[in-house]
Amino acid sequence: MKKSLFFLKPWGGVGSTTVLTIEPNETNFNSITHPNHTAIQIMFQTSLPETYGQNTRKCYDNWNRAPIGGSVTKFNDGIFNANVTITPQDSTSINNPNLLLQLDQGLYKIEKNYEDGAVNQQVIYKDNE
Repeated sequence: MKKSLFFLKPWGGVGSTTVLTIEPNETNFNSITHPNHTAIQIMFQTSLPETYGQNTRKCYDNWNRAPIGGSVTKFNDGIFNANVTITPQDSTSINNPNLLLQLDQGLYKIEKNYEDGAVNQQVIYKDNE
């Protein structure tokens, strides 16, 4: 049995580009990743009955929930480098609809952490003109 990870095309169809193939005897589980916007297809030695439905399942990013916290990273020089200020955010502040409006001009990374371990990162350049 071979497990393959297939790329999901933007319109939701499963493409033929394999992103990752995992052999059945794989023991290094750290090498198994599941990138966003991909689907998993498990290749069985014998085909599944039609009643089982498709063997490729779409995996979606479920952002229909509120983050439990996160951080705002400001790149102090206006470029991506190590000169940053990181401000931790609790669930109230990271979900504040005015968060972006309250930021000074500059380059930022907004990181939102979810209860299931998912992380959403957004990079913005705010210009106050």
